[in-house]
Amino acid sequence: MKLTEFTAENIQPIFKQIMKDFKANKGIKLGGKSVYMPIRIALTGQMHGPDLAGLVEVLGYERAAKRIERTLA
Repeated sequence: MKLTEFTAENIQPIFKQIMKDFKANKGIKLGGKSVYMPIRIALTGQMHGPDLAGLVEVLGYERAAKRIERTLA
């Protein structure tokens, strides 16, 4: 899925697509918490906070990607 605009409205479906793709490819159904929580922790260092899609929009693609990459490393 490719974004044309990096907005909360366009980011939210990507989280849902991650869950669908994981089930299709791995045969495991993920709940929203299993997807949202690790991303939130990578972005903020906390388990709870503001709307995740809105947070990603405010951070912007570059900053969000760097934080996620740093967490994965």
